[in-house]
Amino acid sequence: MGEEWLQLYKEQFDRGLKAWEEAEERFFIRRIEWEQDSFKLFSEGEEIWLTSFDKLNEEYQKWELKAKELFDTGEQLFKNISNNLEKSIADAKVEFEINKNMRIGTGTEKAKALIDMYITGASAAISAKENVQYWLKYYYEEKNVNDPDFTTGS
Repeated sequence: MGEEWLQLYKEQFDRGLKAWEEAEERFFIRRIEWEQDSFKLFSEGEEIWLTSFDKLNEEYQKWELKAKELFDTGEQLFKNISNNLEKSIADAKVEFEINKNMRIGTGTEKAKALIDMYITGASAAISAKENVQYWLKYYYEEKNVNDPDFTTGS
């Protein structure tokens, strides 16, 4: 009976040991499968990540190009506006100079006309004074100023 028990114990121990060995073998097989799957998934993930990263870079470059185009368009627009503004300012300066010269010319002509009128008026006044003096002298020699008929001319 002791030997039989020892034999049964040994059989049970060997079965248990075999079960553990099989479990360990399955564990390592699954570990290898997991590593292979993990490597496969990692490789697939790496490819997906690289593809996504390339797409991200591509989209960034597109955005950067659009931003540059927008900047260039804005720069050209402001350059055109600036050129138009500069042209408008230059035109306004020319118009101002023309108007200034016309005002100066008109003012000068007006001043000359007033001077001419003054000179003509002064000349007429001098002529009138000379005529009055001439006639007074002539009249005084002929008549007495105190004469009552002096103003009537008779």
